[in-house]
Amino acid sequence: MKMKVYQLIAICTFKTAKATLNKRPSAHFIPPCTASQKIISDHDISTKSITSAAGFPLFHRGGQQLQSRTNLSAREILSESSLLFNVSPFFRYNSILGISNILGMGISLAFPRMQYHLDLLGTGAFALSSIITLWSEAYTLTEMPLRILLSSVAVIIWSVKLAGFLFFRACKVKTDNRLESLLSTVPGTISFWVISFLWGFISSLPHSLGLTSSLTRSNAFLLLGTTIFATGLIIESLADYQKWMWKHRHPGKFCNAGLWSISQHPNFFGNVLIWTGVAVMNAPSLIEPIVFDGRSSIVTQAATVVWSLRRAIAAFLSPAFLWALFNGQAQGNIGSGVEESWKRYGDDSTFRDYVDTVPLLVPDLRMIFDRH
Repeated sequence: MKMKVYQLIAICTFKTAKATLNKRPSAHFIPPCTASQKIISDHDISTKSITSAAGFPLFHRGGQQLQSRTNLSAREILSESSLLFNVSPFFRYNSILGISNILGMGISLAFPRMQYHLDLLGTGAFALSSIITLWSEAYTLTEMPLRILLSSVAVIIWSVKLAGFLFFRACKVKTDNRLESLLSTVPGTISFWVISFLWGFISSLPHSLGLTSSLTRSNAFLLLGTTIFATGLIIESLADYQKWMWKHRHPGKFCNAGLWSISQHPNFFGNVLIWTGVAVMNAPSLIEPIVFDGRSSIVTQAATVVWSLRRAIAAFLSPAFLWALFNGQAQGNIGSGVEESWKRYGDDSTFRDYVDTVPLLVPDLRMIFDRH
């Protein structure tokens, strides 16, 4: 009798094992994940809504029917929800940025009167950081994600262009009176380079954070961001060129020609557009797909959304910071630029009318047509 019981148990075990091996995986089977990934069961999927704000798909599980507004499958969305962001390029980029500014501070402390290196290192550090970070990641042109390539090229072009122009201007002008007194003291020199690093760190957040994700989720946003960047680069470059030429042709007079006739600081506006464009390029790839539990509260769901958007929000701190900085400078709340302009041109009625009628940052295109 005992033998029959053991035989029965063996037969049942064999059949169970065979049935398990022959069982097809669920349509929502997720392959083994890394230690940093979340495993979501098929039962959990049936009770959750899955949203990927990055590609703007919306998935809702109702019974056995899964509806989607995109071509992505549920399995792909769930895999993306556990996307691993590699933070090493972010720290590498900012480490190089910091070393460049430390080098600049050392030169300033050793040679207090020299200013040639200020913008060459302060602004050129963006390009240097981008190039070294890409090189250290050992990308080939075929392996490099298009978004990272475009973002890197954008930052390098802007950095080399602006650093080159400012270095050329420093060679011609020799010294900037606004910085001479600041750089004449050790505390002033240290504060200048600390501020330079903080400016670089915050400004380049869209790019440095974008380096942490190898995913390109939205070609539309990539195209839009590239267009915004190119527009800003043209505006900033044209504004710098027009003012430089004006100063040589009309020494002692304030510039109110070209872009400067429709904005008091078109170069500032162009710079804001540049970093807005880089942020738009990278932001969609910084958004983690969102998984909602149908039983969670509205507060919990809102917190989940904010948490998934945290990297994208940080990226847009760059243009927001630059807007606040430039607006403060244009209004005279930051720096002494406005005060010095009033000392130079305050007796000129044309200058007073210019200040009263021309916008501080955003160009007023209507003023072009009003003149005609």
